[in-house]
Amino acid sequence: MLSDFMISIPERLADAFRDCKYATHVRQPGEEGDLFASCRLRFDYLTDEDAYRLGVCILDAPTVKIPAEYRGKPVIAVGTHAFRGLSKLQTVVLPDTVTRLHSCAFHDCPSLSAVEMPGVERIDSFAFDHLDALETLTVPVTTVSVGYGGIVRGCDNLRRIFLHEGRSALKKTIESRLLGSEIELVTIPREPGANEVYRLLRDGSGYEVLLGFPTGDSVSVPASYRGLPVKRVGPYAYADGYAVADVILPEMLEEIGDSAFRYITGPVSVTIPDSVKTIEGYAFAAGTVAEVKFGSGLVSIGEHAFDRCRLVSLILPEGVTDVAPNAFDDNRNLSVILAPTALVPTIRPSRFEKTDKGFESVPMSVRVFSVSEITEEKKEEELRNAHFDMVENKDGKSVTVRAFIRGALTDVEVPAEFRDLPVTVIGERAFYDCRGLRSVVLPDTVQVIGDDAFSRCIDLNVLTLGNGLIRIGKSAFYRTAIETLTIPDSVEEIGKFAVLSCTALRTVYVPSQVASAFSHTDLDVITRDVGNRSASDREQLAAIRAAMAKDRDDAARRAASSDLMQSASNEAATLIADYEIERREKEDAERRRDIEREALLRELQNQNETIRNNSGLRLIVSSKARALRHQARDRIAEI
Repeated sequence: MLSDFMISIPERLADAFRDCKYATHVRQPGEEGDLFASCRLRFDYLTDEDAYRLGVCILDAPTVKIPAEYRGKPVIAVGTHAFRGLSKLQTVVLPDTVTRLHSCAFHDCPSLSAVEMPGVERIDSFAFDHLDALETLTVPVTTVSVGYGGIVRGCDNLRRIFLHEGRSALKKTIESRLLGSEIELVTIPREPGANEVYRLLRDGSGYEVLLGFPTGDSVSVPASYRGLPVKRVGPYAYADGYAVADVILPEMLEEIGDSAFRYITGPVSVTIPDSVKTIEGYAFAAGTVAEVKFGSGLVSIGEHAFDRCRLVSLILPEGVTDVAPNAFDDNRNLSVILAPTALVPTIRPSRFEKTDKGFESVPMSVRVFSVSEITEEKKEEELRNAHFDMVENKDGKSVTVRAFIRGALTDVEVPAEFRDLPVTVIGERAFYDCRGLRSVVLPDTVQVIGDDAFSRCIDLNVLTLGNGLIRIGKSAFYRTAIETLTIPDSVEEIGKFAVLSCTALRTVYVPSQVASAFSHTDLDVITRDVGNRSASDREQLAAIRAAMAKDRDDAARRAASSDLMQSASNEAATLIADYEIERREKEDAERRRDIEREALLRELQNQNETIRNNSGLRLIVSSKARALRHQARDRIAEI
C-alpha cells in the first residue's frame, strides 16, 4: 500500500547498510519508537481545499498523533477507514486543523478507547464503528453536524456521549439516531459567567465565536476577546432557538457563519455592520427578521441566508457582487429590492423563490431598482409602499389594498395613489391580525373597507377614516383597541358586527343615516350628525341634548322590555362571529398544510427517482441537494 513511498539515504552513509540482506526493521531508541513512523501515514491531497486528508494509518501503536501539517499544507480531515483493524491502538490525538471525520473513520480497532478531536465540525455516519473498548465519547464544542446514520455503530460498551450546553439541536439529532439504544447523552454545562466559547483564527488576527448565549433579552456578540477583535461568528453559534428582542453585532465583525443565527426568534430588525463582508448560508434562516440593514462593506450573501424570514423590502449596498441562489427564499411578503446597478440584471426569481410576489405578475410584483439610479423621493415611496400588497381593480382605474405586511411598522398611512392610480378599496382581511399595529390613517380616496379588514388588530387604538368612505364591511373593526371612532358623513352602509368585541371603544361620532348600527352597543356616547347646523348657541345645544336624551330614553324602554332576549341575541352574535373567524383560520391553515405536503411529496418522489436512475453509481451530492434536505426536514417538522 505504501509502495509509492521511498526513503533516500545519502551516499556517504550507504556503506552502513551494506550486505544487510535480511534486515527488516530499523529501530530508534527513545519514547517515539519507530524512526520512520511518518511513513505509516498516507495523506491524500484535496485540490479544492488546497489541503490534505489522512487516507490510511498503518502505525499500530498504543498512541498515534496526527500532524497539523503535511508538506506545508494543513491536514483537515480523516478519511473513510483511515484507522482500520489496528489491534494495539488505544488513543488517537487529532490536531485542531482536522474539521471532518468521514464515515467509518475509526473501524474495528478493538483497543481504541479515546479520541481527542478539538476542532472537528462534522462527524459523518458511523465514524466510530465497532470499537469494543470505547466506553465514553465527548463531542467537541466545534461540532455542528452529524451524519444521517448516526455517529456510532457496533460500539457495544459505549455508555455515554457528552455534548456541550447550547447544542440542543445537535443533541436532538443524535438522540433520533440512537432510538432504542441504552447510550446516555450527557450535557456539559458552560462555565459560570461564560456567555461565549471562542477559537483563535488560524492567522492569529482575531477570534471566532464558536458558541454563544443570550444576555438578558438580547444576543450581543462581543467586540473583542483577550485583546483581539471578534471577526467571525461561527456555524450554529447562536442557533439554539433563542427568543430575544435584539441581535447586536460588533463593528469589527467580518463574517457571519453558516446558520449562525438560524431559528432565532423575536428580533424584527437586524443591522449588519459595515465591516461584515460575508453572510454565509442559512445565517438568519427560519427567524422573524422583517427588516435588515446591510453595511457598505458587504460582498456576498450565501444560499438561504434569509430563508423563511419576514422581509418586506431590501436595499443591497453597491459593493455586493454575489447573491447566492435562494438567498431570500420563502419571504412571502418581499416586494421591493434596491440593488447595485451591475447586480440588477442578475437578480432572477430563483433568488426570491416562494415569495408571493412573482417577478412577472401584475403591478404588484417584486420590483427591482438600481440604488444609484432611483431618486431619493422614489426610493422612499417604494419602500413605504412595499408594506402594501396591492392589486389593480378590474376597471383598470383604481387599486385595492389586498394585504398589509407589517414588518417593523406600528404606525401606517395608506397612500392615496399607487403608480398613478387611486387607492379605493381596503380588501377583505387586508390588515387581519396585524398585532403591534397601533395607528392607521386612510386617505379620502378609499371608498370601501372590506369584511374583517382590521379584524383582530388587538393593538390598533387609533383609526382615521377618509372623507370619501361609503361602505364599511362586516366585522371590519372586530376585536380592535379603538377608543374613539369618527364615521365620516359620506358613509352609507355599515356591516354587521363592525365594532363587535371592541372593549375599549367608548365614543362613536356617526352620521344619522347609520346611527342605528350602534344602537345596541355599550358605548358611553353616540354623537349624531346634526347636518349643516353649527351648535353655536345654548338653545341649539340644549335642543340637541334633549333630542339625544329622548333617543336614549326610548332605547332604554325598548331594551327593558326585551332585556333577556337582547342579551341572548348579543351573545349569540358574538359566538357566531367568533366561530366564523376561527373556521376561516382553520380552513386557511389546512389549505397551506395541504400545499406544503404536496410539494414535499413531489420533491421526495423526484429524489427517489434520481436514486433509482443512478443505481450502482456513487452519487456526488451537491450543495443544492443538501440545502433541499435541510429544508425538507425543517418543513416536515413544522407540519
